[in-house]
Amino acid sequence: MALDQFVSSPEIRVVWKAILQQARKAGGRPLTFTYRCDGPAERRRMQATVTADRHSTIDIVSAVARTRPRPPVPVLDHRITARTDEQIRMCSWCARVWADAWVSIEEACRRLGLLEATRLPAITHGICPPCMDTLTEDLDASPGLLPHNRHHITTPPPRDTLRITSMPGTA
Repeated sequence: MALDQFVSSPEIRVVWKAILQQARKAGGRPLTFTYRCDGPAERRRMQATVTADRHSTIDIVSAVARTRPRPPVPVLDHRITARTDEQIRMCSWCARVWADAWVSIEEACRRLGLLEATRLPAITHGICPPCMDTLTEDLDASPGLLPHNRHHITTPPPRDTLRITSMPGTA
């Protein structure tokens, strides 16, 4: 499967292509990094492990590393289908939202008046400059653990995982 089938943002495709390329260069050593993937009522820190075998087939395993409850944020609820044509941009790594600055989703909802809105905007994903800088630094360093915002996760992944396999030449 091509990366374009899963990632629509051009800047995120560039990041993922670099991650996949680094995994293929790593000689079977896994690359591990963290990112945020929040739900409407919880903050989720995810851990992804990317490994290439000797045939350059890529294996990506994502798992929830940590969750913290929070008051519901309706804009993150995928069950709400009545959306405006507007989009808000969320960082794919730290889950901050652009609202004249990269801020938490709760602050973005306040700044953008989404707490009173009857219809909510859709979310599009990108990457904020601090996360891009961190990822670029990490990808330029030797393969291995890719720290993000100084969070190193050393616990094994939980049982609930998402596995995506990419065949050679597809990403």
